[in-house]
Amino acid sequence: MTEHDDNLLELRRGDSRRLLGVRRPNGRCEAAEFLDALEPRLQNRFKALIDRLLEQGKITNQELFRRLQVPGTPAVWEFKVHVGKGWRLYSIQTGQDWLATHGGPKVPNKQVAAQAERARMIFEQGREQ
Repeated sequence: MTEHDDNLLELRRGDSRRLLGVRRPNGRCEAAEFLDALEPRLQNRFKALIDRLLEQGKITNQELFRRLQVPGTPAVWEFKVHVGKGWRLYSIQTGQDWLATHGGPKVPNKQVAAQAERARMIFEQGREQ
């Protein structure tokens, strides 16, 4: 991981795209903390998905990566790892880069909109710093 600026932390880099973690006003980067806390097998699955997106510019399999179908902007996307209870990493695209906001275990469908709103709130806090 490398410092990008005060509110962004570079988590992964491709040739022309990056995954950046958004820092909250308290200095925490929930996306980095989430990924760091995972067991190595799960970390490797997320890294493989992220690297595919950064190198190819897309992941067509919606079982692995999808835009959340919830109202509001900006659009929120989730990386999905299907091990155990399932794990998610939420992100928002800005130009060529992706800003990871937070992650956690898979939530029930009725809670997906709340995760999207949380991602947008973290994203906006990062922009305001």
